[in-house]
Amino acid sequence: MNTEPWRRVAPIAIPTQPSIAGALDTTSDEDVVALVHANLLPRDPAQRGAWAKLWATIAADENLTNLVSEALDSWLDQADDAEDTETDPKTLKRIAKFRQTAESALDRLDQPLAWAGPVARRYNRPARRTLDDLVTAITGHRDNTAITRATDQDLWAVLAELHLDPDSELDLAARIPNPEIDEDALAETGDWGAKFMQPGRTAIAEILDAVDQHREDTADATFTDLELWDTVDRIADRRA
Repeated sequence: MNTEPWRRVAPIAIPTQPSIAGALDTTSDEDVVALVHANLLPRDPAQRGAWAKLWATIAADENLTNLVSEALDSWLDQADDAEDTETDPKTLKRIAKFRQTAESALDRLDQPLAWAGPVARRYNRPARRTLDDLVTAITGHRDNTAITRATDQDLWAVLAELHLDPDSELDLAARIPNPEIDEDALAETGDWGAKFMQPGRTAIAEILDAVDQHREDTADATFTDLELWDTVDRIADRRA
């Protein structure tokens, strides 16, 4: 166990074969933690893509997220203890810098849409949080629908079209084309829509349109339908 995690560690290359996810599957927990410790920050600008994929892969896997979060929490606890007893100004400065780095790493694991990998990077943070809420509402509707109707399938399909279906296999190495931008998306929503960058406004508008179409086309609404619509209205800040 590293009792002074803020001290410099030897570089460890990020494994990319057969893929980062595949490599981590065959890596021991101890070695995963060591890999993360050596790659809290990108060491080489040329490898920043691999570094981003490493963290996206960890964030997309619940077991890896728990493992790495526990390690980061442990390192931060050690930093707390050291700051209470350390007197050397240089060491205290190093500990403070490490604390900032470790807290940023924890934030990366708590990013909305972290499971979506590179797709999430299209959107600014407010859009990611709103999209994550909308996706959660729709997948909850899918999970709780006893009898699937055509209107349900049309609704759920929008997630796949936007590459935002968490039940689809995530290929972090795949090149996913950027969506066509709708410059007028959410224009009518005022300040609520203005906080999203244009790609987020387009994606959010597509999902809201799909939910509205589902509401219009559904003749006999179930409790699950009503719950979805109410949740989406709340997310979109358009409840009466």
